[in-house]
Amino acid sequence: MKTIADKDDFTSVLSTADGRVVAVMFTATWCNPCSIVLPKYKDLERDHPNAIFTIVDVDVAEDLAVDNEVAGLPTVQFFKDGQKIHEVIGHNVDKLVSAFRTYAP
Repeated sequence: MKTIADKDDFTSVLSTADGRVVAVMFTATWCNPCSIVLPKYKDLERDHPNAIFTIVDVDVAEDLAVDNEVAGLPTVQFFKDGQKIHEVIGHNVDKLVSAFRTYAP
């Protein structure tokens, strides 16, 4: 799982995905709901090896959260071919699992 620290990292991951889905989890160390979702997100990485899993700490890369219109934490956004195709906001693990089944089977 790659930690994205800035816009250059973000752009690089999206541009080198080669058609694979990129999952970006926006989180923060102080976010309790994020700590609920993170272990499942890590499990999903193992279950969906064709997807690229990344994490953005919004306190480190606030500009990425603003640019991607993150409205709450945690938020997991799904990108394909550089375009956002879906997002899951909040700590609803069932919605997250369903999104991975749909967008990164």
